[in-house]
Amino acid sequence: MNKFATKIKKILDDPLNNYYIEIIIQGGIYTNKILFEKIIDKFNITEKLEDFYNILNAEYASFVLKFNGKLNFKYKNEIIKFNEFNLNDHKNFIPIIDNNFTFDKRNFYLSTAPWIANDIENINLPHHVFIDLSQSIANELSSLKDISISYFYSKAIKIINDNFPLLGNKFRISMNLTKTLNENVFLNSFYIQDLVNILENYKENKFHTIDKYLSNQPKQRIDMDKNQLEILENYIDELSLSSFASKFALMYSQQFAVNKILKIHKDHNDIYSINGPPGTGKTTLIKDVIAGIITQRAIELSKLNYDEIIKNEDGIYKLNEKLKGYEILLCSSNNKAIENISKELPKNAINCKYIEDFDYFGTIATRFLNKKMKQKLKLGA
Repeated sequence: MNKFATKIKKILDDPLNNYYIEIIIQGGIYTNKILFEKIIDKFNITEKLEDFYNILNAEYASFVLKFNGKLNFKYKNEIIKFNEFNLNDHKNFIPIIDNNFTFDKRNFYLSTAPWIANDIENINLPHHVFIDLSQSIANELSSLKDISISYFYSKAIKIINDNFPLLGNKFRISMNLTKTLNENVFLNSFYIQDLVNILENYKENKFHTIDKYLSNQPKQRIDMDKNQLEILENYIDELSLSSFASKFALMYSQQFAVNKILKIHKDHNDIYSINGPPGTGKTTLIKDVIAGIITQRAIELSKLNYDEIIKNEDGIYKLNEKLKGYEILLCSSNNKAIENISKELPKNAINCKYIEDFDYFGTIATRFLNKKMKQKLKLGA
């Protein structure tokens, strides 16, 4: 602790009392090999998996404890503040958790992996069981005050072990000096709650699209090299009514894919997969799909009278069902791929004289903004 304080004092011009101390303890560290072996044992897997074992060496934490604030040191009844601490004068003083340096129960993170590995027979337990357990442990830990950090950690180990055995006993400690209290610690995937929502909704309503995605049983594969006659017969009849604002037209194979995608899109519940090496125009193709979907929606919009587009139902304005299902969401594990598409969306494709007079649900947007402003004024009052 003294070396840490000395180093910080040398590199900072500001006094130490302008800063907060942040200590993060990652506990119950285990390798994914231990987790893998536990799963194999639970399911009595007998296949030889030696090659797979070679890549199982990554380490993960079972839980994370986070402390921050103005750290004090204590020996018997004497308290020393961090900016006054000196190892030579205060050899027996230990860092403590008190009202100035706290563990907040919001800063407790429990990993789902060891929890589910311990009770894998009940893998269908609802996610709220894990959340309730995590909050219960956090509540118990938050009641611990005026004790050393090391004692706090030993209590945390005992409390967590009482609920399920940890897969490892190693731990890591990191210490930071900061002017702001940061609460961001990532331990579990931030997609967990989204997946839980999908599962809960799926139990109530079966989703055709999810079934197709998980089944991996496409009803039709089209090889552009082997089915040229079939492709030619349908090419003209299914030709898209629009294209992306570009100087260059799509290649034959690209246009065929766009035609097929837009044809099945009318049902709003299907999946179409395109496979092609890098540089073959998949990103370019997507832009024409976007143009096609916008056109499909515009056609439906043109069939409606003005008073049919939005309907007032008990003070709530609802969009006509015929205009739903045309939403577009671009997703990728590669940020550059999304950037390549979004930055090429036409900025000047619509003549400015039309944009100036363009009123897209202006009345509703104005009413919504006024409502939001009134709410802010009420909160301010």
